[in-house]
Amino acid sequence: MNDLSVFAFGAMMSNIGDQIQRVGFMNALSRAGIRVSEQDVVYGYRKRPKRELWYIAYGYYDYQYPLELFPFTEKEHPFFLSTHCTDDKRVEDLKQIRLPFFGCRDYATYRFMDQNFPQTPHFLTGCYSLVQERRKKPPVNGGEVYCVDVVKELEPHIPKELWKDAVFQKHDNFFFSEDDRQADEKATAYVNRWLAELREKARLVITSRLHCALPCIAMGIPVVVARGYRDNTDRYTGYEKLFPLYMPDEFDRIDWDPDVPDVEWIKDLLAQNTKILVDAIREGAAYDTEFVRQYAKRWETLTAYLTPERYAPYYSGENAGYLSHEAKCEFYQKKLSSMIAYICGKDLKQCDLVIYGAGDRGMYFLNRYQEEIGRFRDCYYVDGAPALAGKRIKGFPIYEPSVLAGKREHTVVIVAVDRYYQKNGREIAAKLANEFGYREGTDFLMLDKLDSSSRLEMTKAVLNAPLM
Repeated sequence: MNDLSVFAFGAMMSNIGDQIQRVGFMNALSRAGIRVSEQDVVYGYRKRPKRELWYIAYGYYDYQYPLELFPFTEKEHPFFLSTHCTDDKRVEDLKQIRLPFFGCRDYATYRFMDQNFPQTPHFLTGCYSLVQERRKKPPVNGGEVYCVDVVKELEPHIPKELWKDAVFQKHDNFFFSEDDRQADEKATAYVNRWLAELREKARLVITSRLHCALPCIAMGIPVVVARGYRDNTDRYTGYEKLFPLYMPDEFDRIDWDPDVPDVEWIKDLLAQNTKILVDAIREGAAYDTEFVRQYAKRWETLTAYLTPERYAPYYSGENAGYLSHEAKCEFYQKKLSSMIAYICGKDLKQCDLVIYGAGDRGMYFLNRYQEEIGRFRDCYYVDGAPALAGKRIKGFPIYEPSVLAGKREHTVVIVAVDRYYQKNGREIAAKLANEFGYREGTDFLMLDKLDSSSRLEMTKAVLNAPLM
């Protein structure tokens, strides 16, 4: 029989969002009737364990200094549930771990698993931050407006009647203590007080923080979530039915009186399925093929609910690309000729190359990728400006975007914009996906992400690679 261990972030938490997840996880265990003794809690990640540990690995597993969670030791047996991971650097690390399945906290992680671990059962679980008690009565005295880490760009758009008496708070880590246990205890007490305060007093919460928005929804508090252009948004994917995520070009369209969806069924499912996994871990059955098959089926309803109905581009970093470090190594070691063919997996001789955008970035693509252009059967531009239709750039004709309809199988579109995450890039990507059925990474590529895909950092995989 295996004992369940519970990790506490201790002093190494990046902000109190980590602790909000820990509180939610403990709430899920309690809701499911699972008892955890003090001796089962492992405080902090700075010292790797010396004893055998079986535990649920939830939270944020991209690289974040100084909280380095990889590599795991042979004595650690993590089961990923309610986990975010979209970092290409993690592909190599995850391949060193036995992964019976992967429970994805958000849709971006689900796509990461689709692309890098398609044979590993994976599903959407939502976040443990949602497992908070719903308030039973309205806020006292009509309630207050709370502004939690509001982005600067949003401030001029907040109505004066909401802004003038708002309570301002931050999600920083206030618990940099050398004692991990003490930090965990203080942070847990702080988070529980903060959640109780919101449950009692908040009539509206305005925030940029995911782990502020989710517990608010769970407690029945209306929430407005707004991010800046260079704020990470991949972690917010899949929660569109819970709250809209507003970007700067949408701030003038914010609904300041939002509805609050009922998520009790998600809390129940998280608690029930956590118990099933804990029982399987304790019985030594969590790696069994039949258990994994049945367990993945239990998440199908929530996976369908959290899968976006329409494609929505998201920000996953300034240097986001289409290839993991391992895939980049393979491309250069094998001396492959076409980066576009390698990414898209298409026979370029049977495809048209379409440059979406007849401006400076379109010209940049022509100059930067001249060799790629000759590998396609044809090349032309499309642009949304009607005045450009029928003109030519360096001999290549310009058409309206409607010509792309019905041509997905034999077309590769390069979206030639400055930044994939800004308004123009997001709108073009959404149009290609939702109106024409094109798939990013197969049928269309964002130009700056294509550029990033060719850059090779000096990682362990590169340094250990055989010489060509």
